[in-house]
Amino acid sequence: MGCCPVCGCKTDDLDFITKKIGDKEEKICSFCQRQLGGFSEGSVPTEAQLRWLNAVISKEVDRPDNITSYLLELNKRNIPQEPVQAVPQGFVPQQPPMQTAPFSVGANPVAIEELKQRITALENEIISMKRKQMIKTIIELGVPVVLAIIIVIVFFSSGLFDALQDFTEMFQSDFM
Repeated sequence: MGCCPVCGCKTDDLDFITKKIGDKEEKICSFCQRQLGGFSEGSVPTEAQLRWLNAVISKEVDRPDNITSYLLELNKRNIPQEPVQAVPQGFVPQQPPMQTAPFSVGANPVAIEELKQRITALENEIISMKRKQMIKTIIELGVPVVLAIIIVIVFFSSGLFDALQDFTEMFQSDFM
């Protein structure tokens, strides 16, 4: 287990890939290799790749100087028209407030009644599913018991038990 010099994440030794960064060949994790591949000549990096690059640069990782200078050069070369801000540690993005109509007690009784009907229909469906499951369980447990009872009745009523008893008595009398 080692640490990727680009992102600083712990990575299994088998997941390291050799990539030429600057003048040297460095072993980096496969994720960083794919992300850095998006910055190759002729391709336009996505906004997500630019955010990843800014996050990696702002992350405090003990990396060689050639990797740091390579990342900074990539960042300078791919500055978008609207600069992407580095995400500070512990930052949780907030969702914009939902655009909803103000709620008042008597607002839209038709929608409320429709929702109540849907809830009632779902409750009835759940009750029906529970009944079906209970019947299925009873059948799964009851059928083998009934079949075993039928087999025992057939065994005794057909005379097989008497024939088997006579047969075993014959063998017991011959050997004794």
